[in-house]
Amino acid sequence: MLNLITNNIPNMLKNKAQWVGFIVTDEGQKLPVDPKPLSFCSPASIADSTTWGTFEQAVNLVQHNLAIAVGYAITKEDGLIFLDL
Repeated sequence: MLNLITNNIPNMLKNKAQWVGFIVTDEGQKLPVDPKPLSFCSPASIADSTTWGTFEQAVNLVQHNLAIAVGYAITKEDGLIFLDL
């Protein structure tokens, strides 16, 4: 099981239902998946908020070895900027 370090994630993000899980395909491609139990690992989309879930749902995927990571879907309403260094 992967060990997620979640204590550095701000509560303002944890409290929003804008989370997805990530899987790796056999070809090595990283894909976002819907973390909600009824959608269990169906494809997620940054453009479709119905495919996002809670932080706890996304973490649950990783804890049960159904995903390798969690991700947050940033929207205009968040007022955030993402830098990938």
